[in-house]
Amino acid sequence: DGTLDGTQMVKNINTGNGDSYPGNFTILDGLLYFTAFTQSLGTELWVTDGSEEGTVLVHDIWQGISSGYVGYLTTIGDKLYFAGNDGLNGNEPWISNGTTSGTNMIKDINSDFDTQNNIGNGSISSGSKANIFYQYDGMVYFTAYTSANGAEPWITDGTKENTNIFVDVYPGIESSQSLIHYSGQFLGTQTHLFYSANDSLWSYNSVSGSVEIDDGNYFDYFTMHQNGFYYMKNGLEMKKSDGTIAGTTTIYTATTTYSCWNYYSDTTPGAYMNDLVSTGNHLLFGSHKLISGSIQSYSQPWYELFISDGTTQNTDLMSDLYIPGNVGSSSSNYQCSRRSSYPHNFNVFAEGWVSFDVKNSYGSLEATYVTNGIDYLISFDRIEMEFVKLGNTIFYSENGELNFDYLS
Repeated sequence: DGTLDGTQMVKNINTGNGDSYPGNFTILDGLLYFTAFTQSLGTELWVTDGSEEGTVLVHDIWQGISSGYVGYLTTIGDKLYFAGNDGLNGNEPWISNGTTSGTNMIKDINSDFDTQNNIGNGSISSGSKANIFYQYDGMVYFTAYTSANGAEPWITDGTKENTNIFVDVYPGIESSQSLIHYSGQFLGTQTHLFYSANDSLWSYNSVSGSVEIDDGNYFDYFTMHQNGFYYMKNGLEMKKSDGTIAGTTTIYTATTTYSCWNYYSDTTPGAYMNDLVSTGNHLLFGSHKLISGSIQSYSQPWYELFISDGTTQNTDLMSDLYIPGNVGSSSSNYQCSRRSSYPHNFNVFAEGWVSFDVKNSYGSLEATYVTNGIDYLISFDRIEMEFVKLGNTIFYSENGELNFDYLS
């Protein structure tokens, strides 16, 4: 409850001195669902109400000591959607109402699973590799693989009969979508569903169907900001779209006069940007900054924290977090790469509040920053921290301890 006396272990799930590795936390109807490991069951789906007696196994997906490989646990409406492996059908989409009897595989999408040779391994034949569940207009979208269609967008209402391929963007056995995602492949606005497939960005609604609105090599960091859809293209551009080709425009392009990856190249621009997130009134991301003059101009920022209100005219450097004294040698041969804080790993942990890490790829600068994008920017001397904001207090994990900081 935020006090020392009110902080305790909920339950020793994996009895003895072994770990249960709880993770994949998601809330449904006031209860916390998560995955946990025990010696007798492997890693399976659990639920807790915050009490020891109310912390119990929901369902043993893969019966016995083998793990059910529960992943992408997502609350949608009054159900839990996730990927699971029962040891017979491979990795497939599952649904649960939070009870043992109400937890079932939705559909055996890739039914040619080899039970003799591929049980439990990571091969493509181990089921459909279903992942990233997202709800739009009453239906759930996700990525799934079949040997006949490759990895494509799928759609379901949670029933077997209404679980089908959404569109085979790349016809035949070739895949249009990646089976490994570091951020969502789908995001919806009030008027359109956006998804990436076959090196293109697509929009969908019931009137126009699926329309290819942008092409490139890579789309990522789909973000909703004040009812607008923003994304990054090829790690070089921040763009906005209303779901039409004409309404898809570039807001900002990352550029540098010199290649930050090649000190001796003064003719080939080098640029990169990443981790686009919305903080309520602002968008934050990391990007190279356009510089001018000699490459010896170390005082100008290379790759730092940027802020935007969603327009080109109001997108610019927010803060230069680079600290010269913390990055070692100042030799000019290395300054191009050293002259950056490289903000990355952005995480929105509360409305308007973001944490991110900074780490110079050649130096010793490592820290985590927290900002509200307006008047609060504080650093911690380590990376990969976790934060939660409750009222005017920020709780955070640091060096194995739970700490807090009051906001003025």
